[in-house]
Amino acid sequence: MKKVQLFNTMEGFEEFINRTDIEVIQVDVKVVEQSYMFQQNFAAVVFYRMLS
Repeated sequence: MKKVQLFNTMEGFEEFINRTDIEVIQVDVKVVEQSYMFQQNFAAVVFYRMLS
């Protein structure tokens, strides 16, 4: 089953992408206007599948 994860920090994104128990299907990275939610001007959406 395909799942989606949203990231608003580069550190969390990098940690997630480097996991070995997932298969990354698609990554969309955007530079966004800085706000309370996106303090690092960064937003990423990762579509992935858990590996058995």
